[in-house]
Amino acid sequence: MPPKLVSRRIYPQNIASLDKVAGIEPGSVSLHAKGLDAAGYARLARFLGEHGNLVRSLKVQSGYGINGHGELQHIDFAASCPNLRTLDVKRVAFNDSVFAHPALVDLRLRESKYVGGSPIVVDKEQPLRILEFHDCLVKVDTLAIAADSEVRRFRYYLDEDYAEACPDNFDVYGKHLEEITINACWTYTVTTNRASERHNRHRTFRAGQYGNVTHVYYKDNGDKVVQEYGAEAD
Repeated sequence: MPPKLVSRRIYPQNIASLDKVAGIEPGSVSLHAKGLDAAGYARLARFLGEHGNLVRSLKVQSGYGINGHGELQHIDFAASCPNLRTLDVKRVAFNDSVFAHPALVDLRLRESKYVGGSPIVVDKEQPLRILEFHDCLVKVDTLAIAADSEVRRFRYYLDEDYAEACPDNFDVYGKHLEEITINACWTYTVTTNRASERHNRHRTFRAGQYGNVTHVYYKDNGDKVVQEYGAEAD
C-alpha cells in the first residue's frame, strides 16, 4: 500500500515549513507551492534536491507575471524525486528530466519554458498516462510519442499570445492513445497512423489564424495520406 498522503501548502510566508520532514515517509507528500519569488524557488529547489524522494505530487503556481518563469531547470526530477507521480507546474522553467522519469504518470505544463534538448521523446521507459502542454515555450524540432508509450491523453494548446516557440513536428504513434488534441497557433506537421488513432475517443488538430496544419497519416498497408488545413478543420 502507498504511504498515507501528507498535504503541504507552501507560500512565501511559510516556506520555512519545508524543513519539517521528520517522520515523513518517502513518496507521501503532496506539495502545493504558490506565489513564490526567486528566493522561494531557490528554497524549493534545495528542498527537492535534498528531500525530493518524499514527494508524490507537486503543484507549482508561480508568483511571476506572464513573462517570468520560476527557475526549476536545474532540478533533475527523475533523480531527485523518484517517487513523483503527478507534476503540475505553471510559469516555471523545466528540463527534459520530466520526460525521462521512471514513475511520473500525470504531467501538466502551463505557461512554462522548456530548457532542454531536442527531440522530446516519450516511450515505454516512462509510465506517463497524461501529457499536457498549455501555452508553453517549447523550442524543439520534434515532440514524439512513441508507439510503445503508455500515454492515454495528449493535449497541446498554444494561444497566439504565447506563440514564441512550438514543435514543428508532432510524431504521434502511441497505440494506447484515447485523446489527441493539438490546438496551436503555429505552422506544424502532425504524423499519426492507424494504431495511434484506433482507440481515439477524441482527436483534434487545429492551428490559429496565423498557422497551418499538415496531417500525415499512415495506413496499415504503409500508404501515406496527406491533408492540409487551418484553424477550423479537425
